[in-house]
Amino acid sequence: MSMYRRFAILRCEDAPKWDANRFRWRDLLSAPGEQWDLFDVCGGELPDAVADYTGYVVTGSHYSCNDDSQTWLGPLFQFLRECVDADVPGGRVAACCFGQQAVARALGGEVGDNPVGHFVIGREELTLHDDARSAFVGTTSLALLESHAECVLGLPDGAEVWAESATAPYEVFTVNERVLAFQGHPELTPQEVEDKILGFLLADGRLEGEQGERARGTMRHPLDSRRFLGVLRSFLCG
Repeated sequence: MSMYRRFAILRCEDAPKWDANRFRWRDLLSAPGEQWDLFDVCGGELPDAVADYTGYVVTGSHYSCNDDSQTWLGPLFQFLRECVDADVPGGRVAACCFGQQAVARALGGEVGDNPVGHFVIGREELTLHDDARSAFVGTTSLALLESHAECVLGLPDGAEVWAESATAPYEVFTVNERVLAFQGHPELTPQEVEDKILGFLLADGRLEGEQGERARGTMRHPLDSRRFLGVLRSFLCG
């Protein structure tokens, strides 16, 4: 059956430093015989119809989903609403970081500055709710990499919380069994986070040296990225 599956990456990032990651989600989640297409959402690209693909991955971004000056956000929000409401096969959405926030805003939720009052970066421990424990068999917590100045502060109608953390109240949530939205970055490595994000935040003054060292320290501990990716794969395939 996998040969008939088609997936799409809705790429919401256009910073040149992430160009090498354009197909990272395909490389991590794909199986032989599948088709994975890339859409440059920042450049105005979106699939013609929800039913065109079995599943979608909405990526992270350096943009804010509250920045209404970005004209590509409106069409993205509308497409995400269609994914949730469409009475058609396929069209499942895995939404990462900015993607999670975009889903929340598109469906009437709230996104704002991190409640802890600072940029969150490094390894974060997620506490799983009962609804998630059947998917992540044998555990009540997960550790993922995170990097965000904003997070979901209010859930859209119909959403069910799967996980929370000390720095974000809604780390993972689902909507109508069509969307699995998560704040973490299971697709990134600690070295990428340190080289491409942490160094920039320190140079830009958005983090202090002590905060940077703390973040580096957390990333030396084990992560559950592979396990999380396995659940994402199962979800996208229905």
